[in-house]
Amino acid sequence: MSDKKCETDCREDLIEKIDNRVSKASLFKITSIIISIILALWGIGYNISSKDVQRREISIQKNTDTINKTREEMVKISTALDSIKYSQQVILRELRSGPRDNHNDTR
Repeated sequence: MSDKKCETDCREDLIEKIDNRVSKASLFKITSIIISIILALWGIGYNISSKDVQRREISIQKNTDTINKTREEMVKISTALDSIKYSQQVILRELRSGPRDNHNDTR
């Protein structure tokens, strides 16, 4: 520190230096503004992320519904094919056993 005696000029210099310093109130204001900006950006990012998640969930649900409908249709088709296969087997058995003569021929 300086051992200088304060006179009017020195006192004015000290007052000017104190005035030029950032006050605690303005420091708190700046800090609160920065924190508010960070929180706002975080909120915007979270909002965008949650909308993306919702879109993905909707897409997954639509795909699941489509898969379920397709599976149900495949079960119906499989049942119909089994019925056709059974009918074909019956027809083939009848053809292999030969023609049946239901009319009694009395020649």
